Amino acid sequence: MYSPEVRTAAIIGFGYMGASMALDLLDQGVRVTAHDLPDALCGLKEVESFQDVEIATSPANAATADLVVLAAPIQTNLRILNEIAPALLNTRLVIDVGSTKRAIVAAAESLGIGARFVGCHPVCGSALSGWNHSRPGLFRDRRVYLCRTAESSESAAGLATTLWQSVGATVEAMNADEHDRLLAWTSHLPQALSTLLGVTLGTRGIRRTDLGPGGEKMTELAQSSPEVWSPILLDNMDNVGEALDAFAEQLQDLSAELRKKNEQEISRVFRETSKWASPAPQGQGVSRVERRSGTARRS
Repeated sequence: MYSPEVRTAAIIGFGYMGASMALDLLDQGVRVTAHDLPDALCGLKEVESFQDVEIATSPANAATADLVVLAAPIQTNLRILNEIAPALLNTRLVIDVGSTKRAIVAAAESLGIGARFVGCHPVCGSALSGWNHSRPGLFRDRRVYLCRTAESSESAAGLATTLWQSVGATVEAMNADEHDRLLAWTSHLPQALSTLLGVTLGTRGIRRTDLGPGGEKMTELAQSSPEVWSPILLDNMDNVGEALDAFAEQLQDLSAELRKKNEQEISRVFRETSKWASPAPQGQGVSRVERRSGTARRS
């Protein structure tokens, strides 16, 4: 059991990430309750790994647990948080696992549950979706951003840190604004570019099976769920818009140099980018995670 204070957990949104969390918690002896749409849970109890998971008929019924995990798409999480807030009487910690943090953190504060809420973002997304793709150990050696509210208690922050460390993750604390700015560049822009590349190729009659290994890697994210990603981009549209504009400028510059047959400038772009993409020499290039403490703290 990851903490003696947490004997029960409710996971609302039982997809790839939520179900993977359930598997890790079950392995630690935590009693897990799940809630999702009936179609999404079809066949769940027939799988041996999930036979001990209890099914709740509503989010509010699930939310009586010590730990509540919101693992649905962003807008659904916001709606559910509002719905379950009155039921969180004895809940010690509420977290989400969404890719943006400003809206959910603000919602928790406005609902009066900020003291027990910590926004979380495990960086282990995939084009896969659904509990049938879940696996134990998904979060091992992965980074998890922790975004406290203005009122998050030390107890809640400590429980959140212990939770993620118990499943093998490394935590990094930052505020919600900083998180959403950073993730616009490191996650949301790559997703948008992969999607747009797929759109561009598709309109020219290029099939994904026509691509080589490089093209396959570049378009892997294009398989991601629109139900998940459309709300993410819209929720972070100011930061994502800035990132897309910066990339569009680079595209325009490269296109102009190609038309001028400026081999020197094109080679410079490849050299500089190759240097950026190359692994740092041993002992250099300390990561952001290594520069910051591995435990949750107020940013």
